Amino acid sequence: MIDIKHYAVKELQFADYNPRRISEKQFEGLKQSIKKFGFVEPVVVNTKTGNVVGGHMRSRAAMALGLIKIPVVEVNISLAKEKALNVSLNNKHISGDFDDTLEELLHGIHSDFDAQFIKDLNLDELLDISVDNENINEKEIDENLETKSECPSCGYKW
Repeated sequence: MIDIKHYAVKELQFADYNPRRISEKQFEGLKQSIKKFGFVEPVVVNTKTGNVVGGHMRSRAAMALGLIKIPVVEVNISLAKEKALNVSLNNKHISGDFDDTLEELLHGIHSDFDAQFIKDLNLDELLDISVDNENINEKEIDENLETKSECPSCGYKW
């Protein structure tokens, strides 16, 4: 069973060796995802070193959004295993690829939400949907998703 704790974002120690980088656009999409859905995936912290092992970008996005606490799963492993876990958690070669059902799924999502919602999460790039302000339809978005004011995982309000 996983024991989820809550850490203060400002007290997180980022591993200086973390090789993962994302663009500013990807970072904005990550922030939008957290705003719309909450902080739903815990960060991994090694209690032996105090380092964030997985979730550096999500932690930085939480910080940028002003979240106070985020969910964390602790591991107690050596620095060598920590580095191997970090790379493993971020390894695009083991994360898999989308199958042929992605296009149908994205079309369904696109029909359920307005174009700005799709654009904010960078989902338009997966399907190459043309999204611009002139094409935004007026379809109602679930009010809870669009006007999210509280993180469901930590209760922080923004």
